Amino acid sequence: MRERAISAIVFPSVWGWTMTTAIGAGRTRVHFRLSRVGFGVMTAVAIAGGTLLAKVLPFTAIDWNGLAQGRSPAIVLWQGLGYRLTQPYQILVMGVDRVPTAPLGSPAAFDGRSDTMVLVRIDPQAKEIRGLSIPRDTQTWIAGYGTVKINAANVYGGRRLAVQTVRETLANVQIDRVVRIDTEALVTLIDAVGGVELTVPQRMQYRDRTQNLEIDLQPGPQTLTGRQAEGFARFRNDAEGDIGRIRRQQTLLRALKTKIQSLPWWQWPDLLTTLQTHIDTDLTDQEARALLGFLLEMKGQRIPMESLGGRPSADYEFEASYWLTDNTAIERAIAGKFERQPSGQNF
Repeated sequence: MRERAISAIVFPSVWGWTMTTAIGAGRTRVHFRLSRVGFGVMTAVAIAGGTLLAKVLPFTAIDWNGLAQGRSPAIVLWQGLGYRLTQPYQILVMGVDRVPTAPLGSPAAFDGRSDTMVLVRIDPQAKEIRGLSIPRDTQTWIAGYGTVKINAANVYGGRRLAVQTVRETLANVQIDRVVRIDTEALVTLIDAVGGVELTVPQRMQYRDRTQNLEIDLQPGPQTLTGRQAEGFARFRNDAEGDIGRIRRQQTLLRALKTKIQSLPWWQWPDLLTTLQTHIDTDLTDQEARALLGFLLEMKGQRIPMESLGGRPSADYEFEASYWLTDNTAIERAIAGKFERQPSGQNF
């Protein structure tokens, strides 16, 4: 009772502080002449709102020390609602070609080739996020299929075989969760946030009718729409090939993170809803919202991203072109940066 009473008094102030910070930061203060009736109504609404909020957000759930030290009130409120990351996660994120014959949003719709593969470690204790890009042409071995490109694993056996293949290729690295994103997710998200600001480094022009892909970008700083950003991320028709494409994808993700962080916090759940039919994952809703809150709190912090070392195969070595890695490059990418899976544990 005592906590609820305190909350009913304190929460109007917290709520007002949050809304003022989120909406009115930097605005010129405007003075209103309030009548007694108007002031009384506003006071009653604030107390009622604080009492209601106190029922779902206990007084003790608020990080008061964090607020005093300058943490974002929006993030504190978000985590106070229970969306708090409490343990590290290592997540395999794959951008996949959607299977057009499968129902939209069904797991089978995500069983296309993975155009992008990134292993991400998120550690709330160390307040750290890092990523490892795995070139889609990386040569690997899959039982029953032989020597193949790593991006074929998702086609042959869905996310389970993709996880198993990445884990075995990367010296038994631990993978806690999987996120598969179809090719339209990036377009949808970027359009939902109003585009992203990027500098296109060179003239990018390419057309692939089989993939319904048309890229036509001029060099220079600009705001890219979702479709244009997709072209920026998928372009590989230059001397850098797949490695240059990975670098541009990392640039795009950083720009998108910056844009999302600039949005009011109450729009974050809408973004998740917008992407629902474009994402297949074994993350729970609670985990997804906790991860979102943590990612947005990392505003301004550099996220280390690297690519799996190796070399492109020569024309005479194989019938297909591969990215060839080795044990030394794999150990350099994993050791001290990602956890390995305990022996005997299966996905």
